Parts: sequence; C-alpha cells; structure tokens
Amino acid sequence: MKQKGFEKRTLVLAIIYLVTLVWIVLFKTVEPWRIGELDRMRRINLIPFNYDTEAPFHLSEVLLNVAVFVPFGVLLSMLGVRPALTVTLGAGFSLLMETLQYAFRVGASDVTDLITNTAGTALGVGAYLLLSRIVKDRAKLRRAVVIVGFACAGVFFAFAAVLFLANR
Repeated sequence: MKQKGFEKRTLVLAIIYLVTLVWIVLFKTVEPWRIGELDRMRRINLIPFNYDTEAPFHLSEVLLNVAVFVPFGVLLSMLGVRPALTVTLGAGFSLLMETLQYAFRVGASDVTDLITNTAGTALGVGAYLLLSRIVKDRAKLRRAVVIVGFACAGVFFAFAAVLFLANR
C-alpha cells in the first residue's frame, strides 16, 4: 500500500514538473493572460553551440538547460523507467518542445538546447542511480526526493507569484 502512495506522489510531482517545464520553455514564464505579448520569431539553429554573437550568458544558458532537465531523469528513474528509455524520453520531450517553439513562433529552436536537455536528463538518471547505491534504503531515498521536489516546487511557485504580482 505504501508503494502506491509513493507512486501517486511521484506522479503528481512529475505532472507539476512537466507543466512548469512547458511554461518555462514554451511560454518563457509569461503569465497565461499575457501570452499574446510574447515576441514572435521563428528561428532555427542546427549548428551545436553556435551563437550569432559571443556573450557571457551563453554558458549560463547551457548550464540552465542542463539543470532544468535533471528532474526529468530523476523522476522517471524513481518511477522505474529504464535508464536508456528515460534518456530517450528526455530527448523526445526536448525535441517536442523545440518543435513547438518553432511552430508557435515563441523562441529559437536550437539543436544546442536538444543536446543540453538530453544531457540534463542523463545527468538526472546518473544522479538517481548514484544516490541509489549510496542510500541503501530505497523508500527513504524516494521519500527524500519527493519531499525535496515538492519543496522546490513550492519555492518556484512562490517566486512565480512574486513575479506575477510585481509585473501587474
């Protein structure tokens, strides 16, 4: 019975994460009622790590793209999805987001994002596998990850609420 409760909480956390990820990637954290104000552009870059201009924020953008997909790998690993399939699903989800960005003209579709998002998913899988070896009690590990995940979601939503209120 405890396993079902864990799976439900993990699934709820995964849904919160995916909705948040779509909001970040597709809608650039713009409030839902202001989506029409997004800059409309349709651009595609098929050359990895190639930028029109050199700027210091490129490294931070790459690292952020990796970091934002780490939970994808962790959550699917917790749900028992095989590592190779988890990485493939991360790459597929990233490709879907890049394709939708192009279709809806809400950002630049970039192969670098696909690479870094997939790397983030793989890093999440690796982190979970490593933690599984260190923490022998899987139930404790899963509980800790779910608690940290919900805490991070709470902090993120509090930050989003502050942004919404500040931009009214």
